[in-house]
Amino acid sequence: KKVATDCEARFKEVMANIDLLKEIMENNLLALDELLRLRTKEVELGSKLDVIAVLDFSVGKLDLPQISEDLPEDLFAKDPSLVNGMDDTMKCTDGQFEDGEFGIEE
Repeated sequence: KKVATDCEARFKEVMANIDLLKEIMENNLLALDELLRLRTKEVELGSKLDVIAVLDFSVGKLDLPQISEDLPEDLFAKDPSLVNGMDDTMKCTDGQFEDGEFGIEE
């Protein structure tokens, strides 16, 4: 596809040059006058391309870091105490916390 695109661009350039030479010959234009006209067009089109590039700005084109899909869903929980459905309050039954690690001494 790149070869076809390059070939098409070169073909268009050759056709434009042929048309330009025909116009110069038909109108007896001086080469310097035509060069000045083309330089003006170059500036106009360059400015237009710059504006288009700015208008075509998209966040999708930015190189942003990606979040791994391997991370647990609750990693970014709004309330960290609710991660995995747990809260910070531990239940105590018969002088022992629910996890069995600590006892309440009376």
